[in-house]
Amino acid sequence: MPLITSTPSNIVFSNASGSDTLQGAIDRAQANGLPLFIAPGVYTQAPVIVSAPITIYARKDSVVLKSPGATAFSISVGSSSSSAVIRGVVLQGLNIDGENKPTGNGLAQFYKSERMVVEDCFFWRSASSGIYLQNSEGRITGNRCDNCVKGIVSVNGAAVAIEANYISNAKDNGIQCYHNPWATTQTFFDGVIIHGNRIYTTLNQSGGEGQNGNAIICSGLQYLRISDNLVWNANFSAIRIDYCRDVVISGNQIFATMEVAIFVENPADYPGGWRNVVVAANTIDNAGGGIVCANNNAGSRSATITGNTISNIKRNSFPLSTGYNHVTHGVGIWLAADCVVSGNTIENAESAGIAAIFSGTWNGSLPDRNSIAAIVSGNIVKYCNVGIGYSDNDFRTHCDISGNTIVGAATFQIVKMAATSLPAPAPAGNLYGPPAPVNGSPEMGSVTNSVTTRWTFSRNKIVARTV
Repeated sequence: MPLITSTPSNIVFSNASGSDTLQGAIDRAQANGLPLFIAPGVYTQAPVIVSAPITIYARKDSVVLKSPGATAFSISVGSSSSSAVIRGVVLQGLNIDGENKPTGNGLAQFYKSERMVVEDCFFWRSASSGIYLQNSEGRITGNRCDNCVKGIVSVNGAAVAIEANYISNAKDNGIQCYHNPWATTQTFFDGVIIHGNRIYTTLNQSGGEGQNGNAIICSGLQYLRISDNLVWNANFSAIRIDYCRDVVISGNQIFATMEVAIFVENPADYPGGWRNVVVAANTIDNAGGGIVCANNNAGSRSATITGNTISNIKRNSFPLSTGYNHVTHGVGIWLAADCVVSGNTIENAESAGIAAIFSGTWNGSLPDRNSIAAIVSGNIVKYCNVGIGYSDNDFRTHCDISGNTIVGAATFQIVKMAATSLPAPAPAGNLYGPPAPVNGSPEMGSVTNSVTTRWTFSRNKIVARTV
């Protein structure tokens, strides 16, 4: 059994002969206002609770914490959302093995924590999350999460920074941040930063139609930045944001995503929807869809998609847990609502390089409820089946498609397209399938004049495919 000893500068918990517990070491360190050092070794301990400021640290990769019982070992800062605020808790250099045993919300759990830090720790085999935050603020930096159901989760976080972590083999989602409950009448400054993380292989063990299988998924947040992350091999999306506002998604490098690489949506018609989103300077290669700003329902609007490089976008087919096969749309950039698409390079999209197809409901209380404005300009689209697809069926839409260079389109340069339905047993009229050219629609690639008062096509350069 371990032993607790004291020095003038810290409390030490070691594998020397004794009968002490890690909880006892934590209690003594908190009472004396000293950090707790865990000496190298493998420790089998019951879950512990932290109730006051403390630093718990070990030399990196020298300590493994496991459980003696049927439930996993965990460190809980506070015990629930009703806990008092706890400030200044730091975890450094710890390895926690969940052993795939049942646990609470995570191997490291923080409730109402401020100025918390989790740094250089390793969490693996968690039946829930590696790190879980609720109503907390602080920094999660340089950690490794492997074979956890979810790597890092933050609920109602304020000014949380999730940076430079390595998450692999997540069974549902890599990083998940959300606000609960979501109230459109309130303004939250969530201020979440997700930066410089590496997220490799994200599965969707729990199934669903997109709520799982995402390297990064954020829901209901305001003021969010997702930047400079490297994502490989996600079963659904690399980055998925649902009904978030004031968002920057930039500088991410994404390879091999089964569904849409960067997905901005309002899937359940939440009031207010998504708003004020910038998607810039990302690189995407090998995905079922590139960048999508969709579901312009309940007021979703205002996106800028600029300077992205997108290639090898395919119509992937894979089974959903709901009982039918999903076929991805194979579009490089799909825009809806007020949106600018400019300065992007798109190559080898199986359906279309860019699709400007608008549908959905609009919030009638908004001043601009009768208009949707879009610009598709200055893009390079190479070797796609269709260069640019559009739909002018919605009377609210006003769109300018101009100054694009379209090289080697296989069937049409610019043509009217419509969403298609997946076959049964998918729901009838689902419109989840890839878009297809509308029979009899004219080729608009060489048109230089307005077609209607709402849609214009001008100055697009068409270059034939060469051997």
